[in-house]
Amino acid sequence: MTRALRRLLARRTSLVVARRPATAARADLVAWLDGGRIRALAPHAELWRDPAYRAVFAADA
Repeated sequence: MTRALRRLLARRTSLVVARRPATAARADLVAWLDGGRIRALAPHAELWRDPAYRAVFAADA
């Protein structure tokens, strides 16, 4: 996430769609979507333990 975007989002409730794990890691909470439904709602560090979550990011590589 760029410095300008971080400044813009500061102190606001925001929805960010992330394709990079580094972007997701900056979020307070991540909604992991799968097939149009929320599969999990948790901090990125907690979700990162799940191989299926990590595979979502690997698919874009």
